Amino acid sequence: MFKSIRWKLMVVYLLMIVFAMQLISLYFMKSLENYHLQNHTENIQSQSNVLADFLERYFVAGIQNDRRELDTLVRDFAKQTRAEIQIIDREGVIVSDSVNPQFVGQKSVQVEVTRALLGSRGEAIRMDADSGQRKKILATPIKTNYDVVGVVYIQSSLEPIYKTLKEINTLVTTAMIFVLGITSVLVIVLARTITTPLMEVTKKASDMAEGNFDQEVKVTSDDEIGKLGTAFNQLTYRLRDALDENAKEKNRLQAVLDHMSDGVIAADADGKILIINPMAQKMIGITEEQAMIKNILDVLEIQEFKKDWLHLKKKHTFETIIEHQELMYQLHVSPLKTDEAKDYGILMILHDITEREQLEQQRREFVANVSHELRTPLTTIRSYTEALVEGADADPELRGRFTEVIQNETERMIRLVNDLLELSKLDSRTIQWKFSKIDVNVVIEDVLDRFYMQLKNKGIQGILDLTEKPAYAIIDRDRVDQVLNNLLSNAIKYTGNGGSITIKSEEVIDQGRKCIKISVKDTGTGIAPKDIDRIFERFYTVDKARSREMGGTGLGLAISKEIIKAHQGDIQISSEINQGTTLSFTLPVERGGL
Repeated sequence: MFKSIRWKLMVVYLLMIVFAMQLISLYFMKSLENYHLQNHTENIQSQSNVLADFLERYFVAGIQNDRRELDTLVRDFAKQTRAEIQIIDREGVIVSDSVNPQFVGQKSVQVEVTRALLGSRGEAIRMDADSGQRKKILATPIKTNYDVVGVVYIQSSLEPIYKTLKEINTLVTTAMIFVLGITSVLVIVLARTITTPLMEVTKKASDMAEGNFDQEVKVTSDDEIGKLGTAFNQLTYRLRDALDENAKEKNRLQAVLDHMSDGVIAADADGKILIINPMAQKMIGITEEQAMIKNILDVLEIQEFKKDWLHLKKKHTFETIIEHQELMYQLHVSPLKTDEAKDYGILMILHDITEREQLEQQRREFVANVSHELRTPLTTIRSYTEALVEGADADPELRGRFTEVIQNETERMIRLVNDLLELSKLDSRTIQWKFSKIDVNVVIEDVLDRFYMQLKNKGIQGILDLTEKPAYAIIDRDRVDQVLNNLLSNAIKYTGNGGSITIKSEEVIDQGRKCIKISVKDTGTGIAPKDIDRIFERFYTVDKARSREMGGTGLGLAISKEIIKAHQGDIQISSEINQGTTLSFTLPVERGGL
């Protein structure tokens, strides 16, 4: 019970009130006692002084002559002061007593009398041995011309005063008990007024500690308790806001992790996985439930890390490349730190560099192909030039043939360099495009007319299958013309005499867009399935010898693909061995962003 703040407040308040009342009562009774004693003393002192003035003439004239008158005077004063009065001469002998006449003639040995005979007033409060009463004793010297001739000795009972004080003390005590009872009730009410809101706040806080944050206390006052309730409510509001913000931040972080293109794995100091995002799960081929019960080194199968896990945890940020399930990942490892800069785990980020490595391999192959394609004509030119220098130019027929070869190889190199420059511009997007709305059928007809003689020489039939109405699209005519040139040129190269090439245009819906689809279909040798996926790679040719013999660079289809891609279209190929090849591409009727 006494652990409750309500009881503590009640006990403390009551003790304080009792102590205060006792202190006030003690001070009051002591002050009242001093007041009555001082008043009583002043009264008998004034009576004593008056009596001493009256008795001066008796001692001057001689006490023996007026003895009866002296006793009458002393008794009268004694009645007025309600005290016992003795008159003592300069020898200390009692000459008159208002109560006990038998003491007359005896010598007084009181200390106060001795002090008065010396010229000073004697004063004391003494307990009477016979009656047990407290008495006020006062000895006043009687002086004539500064000489002490006698003493007025007065004994006054103080019992009436103390009786009155006792009655007052009883009354005060009764009042204190009554006031203490009323105060106890007020203290209980006050304690409940203070503790009830505190108990409510405590209960609400306990509920919050259990996870129920939807709490609010009633504020019924503007005092400190009311301010505490207001502060508690504000705390709950801010806590709910903070939790909501934390939940939103967690959701944002989860959304970022879920949609990252890189894999993210966080582990504690023992290697136990704490977080693994969907991309990391996909890369490693594991579910989140499976990952959470495994060690990160077992999941990644990093044998060299297993040998020195402690050293790995102590490392600062570093990167390495690992292979996992025939894929290559760039692994970025950094320590997880607390606010006190203490490591408590590691963070690993996996970046799939398989495609980048493939592109790097293609780049190396591209450089090798360029070097090879340039070296071959250069070697030929060098050989024929050396032959001419060494005397072959003396033979006009031989000189003409050598010069023709040098010219052909030079033109081949020029075409190769031009194609390379074209690809470079397409890759760097530095080409100035000139888009406009043009009838694609007109472009197709112009291209076919341009190849009329080549088709006639090989006996190849050129067939047009165009839309009945104009097929308008937003295109760069020169670039689309270049694509058609490449496709038709390749079709002529790989189509035997007596074959046919069909160029078709049609309106289609591709990915929700209205497009013009153009197809170039030949009846040539066709392409093997293993080569179709690589047909648009740079310098890739199905028959390198034949292509070089016909002056091809192996870049035509790569350039065509980039041009169609810039037109926001798509290019596709289908082919069967000895059944011919069909190359088709789409051109959107309305170009986005134009």
